[in-house]
Amino acid sequence: MDANKVVRFEDMPKVLSSLLTEVQQLHSKVDSINSVVNQKQEKPNRILSIQEVSKMIHKSTSTVYKMVSKSVIPCYKQGKTVTFIEDEILEWMKQYKRGSATEMMALAEQYLQRIQ
Repeated sequence: MDANKVVRFEDMPKVLSSLLTEVQQLHSKVDSINSVVNQKQEKPNRILSIQEVSKMIHKSTSTVYKMVSKSVIPCYKQGKTVTFIEDEILEWMKQYKRGSATEMMALAEQYLQRIQ
């Protein structure tokens, strides 16, 4: 329907029917988008090998083995096999995030406000 077209009273039932059809189509599209988004959110945790983790954290495999032996990095061991869960490695990496200058200034201001 043209947005600039003047709708007459006698055309209202037809216009209303058209609007209802369009709303139903939009509702259907939104439902299908929501189902795709929900499927992506429900993806299982990926299991990584030591080689994949070494690439992910930019360290050699021998360094990752040392980290495993010192219990520095979250991992799972079955016999001599070491595996990792991707989400756990990502969370572990976030612990070592360095704040930007703006973030550090905001934290300093919060601290100063608390002690005053």
